[in-house]
Amino acid sequence: MDLNSYVEKINNSKIKIDINKYSDTKTNYEIRTLNKSYLKNDEVLSQISYLRNEYNFAFRNRIDSSINSTIDWLKNDFFIKNEKILFLIFDKKGILHGHAGLHIHNENKIEI
Repeated sequence: MDLNSYVEKINNSKIKIDINKYSDTKTNYEIRTLNKSYLKNDEVLSQISYLRNEYNFAFRNRIDSSINSTIDWLKNDFFIKNEKILFLIFDKKGILHGHAGLHIHNENKIEI
């Protein structure tokens, strides 16, 4: 199985990781992988867009993000190319606090 097939498998799964097992923080956080079910979740899409705009300086490409542009990116790039994994960091109330991603260029180059 090639690397993109593994990424596709991850992106089509609903993976949740309770990070409190690995941290002594009093706030409860959970890491979830972005998957296709989020295409129908306007609240999370709105939170992703908000974070993208709020921390635009941290991205190589500076864009104005919206729910529609996020859906477009997910449908026409993220879930098609299967080169990226996005980890969403939620509190136990379901509020998105951040995200971190991997862009897998090839077997020798992975960008965080």
